[in-house]
Amino acid sequence: MFQFFKNLYEYRELLYALSGSYIKARYKQTILGVGWALVQPLVLMLTIIFVFPQIANISQDMMPYSLFVFIGFWIWTLFANSLAFSIPNLVQNTALLRKVYFPREILVVSAILPNLLDFCIGILVLIIFMIYFSVPINISFLLLPFLLIIFMFFTLGIALLGSVANVAFRDVSKFLPIGLQILFFATPIIYSFNNVNSAYVKLYKINPLTGVIDGFRSIIMHGTIDHPLTLVYALIFSIIVFYIGYFTFKKGEQIMADII
Repeated sequence: MFQFFKNLYEYRELLYALSGSYIKARYKQTILGVGWALVQPLVLMLTIIFVFPQIANISQDMMPYSLFVFIGFWIWTLFANSLAFSIPNLVQNTALLRKVYFPREILVVSAILPNLLDFCIGILVLIIFMIYFSVPINISFLLLPFLLIIFMFFTLGIALLGSVANVAFRDVSKFLPIGLQILFFATPIIYSFNNVNSAYVKLYKINPLTGVIDGFRSIIMHGTIDHPLTLVYALIFSIIVFYIGYFTFKKGEQIMADII
């Protein structure tokens, strides 16, 4: 695990160069530029707040619902886009892999970093929501970076595992949109974790996204962590997923160029 961060530091210039090129390519010749980072979560949020309240009961812990939904989509967009860009990135850079050696995880991480920029831009919208709904900032906000670290461990683990699997089986990138759709509805994004049927609570706790999203919401909206045990599960499973993903990735790295 420590080798992963060592590689990122030693090849940081390549990492920055690749990430910068992805950012420029993504927003080149667009009118809104990086403003497009806000379009997806805002459009999804507006769609849900106009449709979902009509077909489901909104509990008190989900109020204000627009803020509740935005936080969910804000985090989910970072996760979904990170996987969408990182998992196929090895295959898309076949020529680079064959020409020069560098730790292959650099390609995976460089595809994720631009999405962190989008995430940071989303903070501006979050602040607007908080001002509008008079949501106060409290000491528990200091825990948010810790939640983001947990989230990134899980995301990196899935990205590393998915990208090396996609090298051997291109079906992975084809199945990815379907898998994300299933996970979207299996994660409390448009509904509250409190509303989950008791028979499925244990399954939800295995999903680290549940603990992270619920943690972000409870801290921002209520000033506390409503389900600390769920957050502990998120931490444990995120580290496990990251370790498995990185271990598998390094094993596959040895024969990656030959397979591609």
